[in-house]
Amino acid sequence: MDDFLSMFPPKLARRMHAAGVTGPSSLLEILQENEALDREFTRYVQKHPDVVLTLTLGALLEQFLLAETPAELLAVYLAAPPEVRPIFPMAIAEVADALEAEGHDDEAEAMRDRLDELDSLIAALDDPLIAAVGKFLSAPNEAAARAVYRRRHRVLQTIQAQRALDGDAAMAIAPVPEQLEARRELLRELRAAGSPHAPRHRLRGNR
Repeated sequence: MDDFLSMFPPKLARRMHAAGVTGPSSLLEILQENEALDREFTRYVQKHPDVVLTLTLGALLEQFLLAETPAELLAVYLAAPPEVRPIFPMAIAEVADALEAEGHDDEAEAMRDRLDELDSLIAALDDPLIAAVGKFLSAPNEAAARAVYRRRHRVLQTIQAQRALDGDAAMAIAPVPEQLEARRELLRELRAAGSPHAPRHRLRGNR
């Protein structure tokens, strides 16, 4: 039985092993299909709430290791619950340190390189341009996206905003590819129309 299952009581670990659980990601998938195991696991978690954080970090780490592009790395970070995001990079660093301590220098260096890339992506989220693009892209519908544009038009009307939305990192925020392409086209349309606050001149007839 692997190290992951050893963190659980033997009886529960055996049932998880029999169900095919090998790690955090597979556990979440199997619990959705195995009601009996889900009930037993829920009872255990209610008594040990710290396990939820451990499992969440474990699942995120698995996805972090599988990510191949900047967009996928950012998607892993954005998928984390807000309360977990601040400690996720620290957890990755701890794993890298553990690998180095065990003599796996190449793996540790590769993980740190990927962590540096993630840190850069996270830092970009604090940029006003990236924040505005993210709000525009994640708006629930076109009307909401237009409202975001009106509020942040000084940033979103720039060519830099269009380039950010056209880049790969935007794919991490868009729920579906179709929405991403629709928002790209909408931003082009809004930018071409000019400022949403431009004065409207009305023709008045002689009285």
